[in-house]
Amino acid sequence: MDSGTHYAEYATTQKPEGKYSTRRILFIIGYVVVLVGMITLASLVFQGGTAFLFGFIFLVLEIALVFFTWRFTKPDYKYVIEVGDIKFYTSYGKKFKLVTEKKIKDIDVIAPYTDEYNAPTKASDVSALYDFRGTVKTPDAYFVLFKDKNEKKTVVLFEATEKAVALLYYYNKETVKAEGFRH
Repeated sequence: MDSGTHYAEYATTQKPEGKYSTRRILFIIGYVVVLVGMITLASLVFQGGTAFLFGFIFLVLEIALVFFTWRFTKPDYKYVIEVGDIKFYTSYGKKFKLVTEKKIKDIDVIAPYTDEYNAPTKASDVSALYDFRGTVKTPDAYFVLFKDKNEKKTVVLFEATEKAVALLYYYNKETVKAEGFRH
């Protein structure tokens, strides 16, 4: 992490709540169904020691399935503010993938995600809504509203830090509404 005065970075991991809690439960049920199905098929098709051999192979395949799919139940989020840009990333493993970015001076609204300010996030003309909060219960939730390359309204929810909001204010004083912070 760069410690420059015009740089801020924050990363968080999605907590198992909402759709991610449901996704975890469905994945576990899916793993059990696939394993039981493969072992049942092996015992019906093959007899004796061959059934145990294929059961073992299916068990290894099940472990590989869990290894390669469980990461989709807990994404990591990160945002980086540097040189007047804000970039939002997501990761389902080791590499972060850029989801969206915008020049801070071109952002229309930067405000806390509270009852007082969140009306734009519920508007029907918003074409994309990205949620980069680790938990919906975070007290430091902020949102940015801007138009993407195709002139469609985009809203990004994220967990703000005091330094991040100070940088957002530095680059776009007219649109930032600030409050107290936990980070």
